[in-house]
Amino acid sequence: MASFVPPPLDKLDALCRRWKIRKLTLFGSQARGDAGPDSDVDLLVEYAPEAEWSLFDIARLRDEMADLFGRPVDLIREANVTNPYRLASIRRHKKLLYAA
Repeated sequence: MASFVPPPLDKLDALCRRWKIRKLTLFGSQARGDAGPDSDVDLLVEYAPEAEWSLFDIARLRDEMADLFGRPVDLIREANVTNPYRLASIRRHKKLLYAA
């Protein structure tokens, strides 16, 4: 099991501001502390209302996040989680990384 090491806060803050992210929350194996060496980083993202990103923009953001975290990243909006059991699990283990 690898322990989660957050990226430098100044770099995370700058990236979130540039991409108009209001809240960024860690969940999944990294948040629970049972991630393996090849585990990705699962992030719940809440954008500011004025953020209107295309799918290409989101792919670019995901790549920038992966560079920052040093491993693959999954970006998910809470509104897109339709399975109530998965949503409950996310909420139970989540860890806030950034809030505007």
